[in-house]
Amino acid sequence: MKILFLLLLVISCNPKEKTTQESAKAPIYYRWDTAKLQETPLNIVLAQDFLPVINTEEADASGLNPIELMAQKWNLAHPSFEFYSLPFTVGSNKIFTNLDDYLEDHEIGIYYSQEWYRELSPNSLAVTQFNGVRKNVGTSEEYFEMNHADILVNFRDFEYFTDSNKKVFDLLTVILHEMGHLLGLPHTKNPTISSVMSPYLDRGEKKRDLTQHDVENILKYYPNSAPTTPAISNLFYIQETEVLEKYIIELRSDGQCYHYLNGQFLISH
Repeated sequence: MKILFLLLLVISCNPKEKTTQESAKAPIYYRWDTAKLQETPLNIVLAQDFLPVINTEEADASGLNPIELMAQKWNLAHPSFEFYSLPFTVGSNKIFTNLDDYLEDHEIGIYYSQEWYRELSPNSLAVTQFNGVRKNVGTSEEYFEMNHADILVNFRDFEYFTDSNKKVFDLLTVILHEMGHLLGLPHTKNPTISSVMSPYLDRGEKKRDLTQHDVENILKYYPNSAPTTPAISNLFYIQETEVLEKYIIELRSDGQCYHYLNGQFLISH
């Protein structure tokens, strides 16, 4: 049986008859500031709790561990962007009691969560959450500019493998998928399209390589010609006139999707 990914702040869900209750408008695109990202790749802190889980003997000649190699696949997908700074910084695992605290720690992290949060479905393999601000509001070019993001992997309710265990989920497939969300990519809605951004995953299933669809999507979100702006850190650069927003989309194992804008219900389908 396939299971749904849960993600925060991403805008597409899977194939169900729509029942719309809409009270606000979500932007079409989510992405980091392109000029800043070209200047300064995202610096990721990888929780040290992952190291016993991954097979460090699978590191490549440059010494990148298997999780870092998933990030490298996104880097190699674009001719002009190095999205992730490699190797990652390995740090202590963070377990906050409040989910919002991850968005306020000034670190973009990948965390090993043996606790889960009441606002998140226990059927979720992992979540990517991020906040940011709307740009070009009211125009056809409106988008959501990300300021901070984190990935949390649910080890309370699921086990993972990195070799050939068919009874549990492939950790590297989950990480590659969530790293796509961390760059702003949504789920691929069409089940006939091969993509690592599909919202479904089977036990034992491996999707450790980007497809042509994934490459085309990342090129669409991050065009080669980025606008020129002063170089600055990717984290927490917010103009005084901009309002920080938080989006949550919960994709549940019953096939229903629940969207929230700043804590308020937005739409279900």
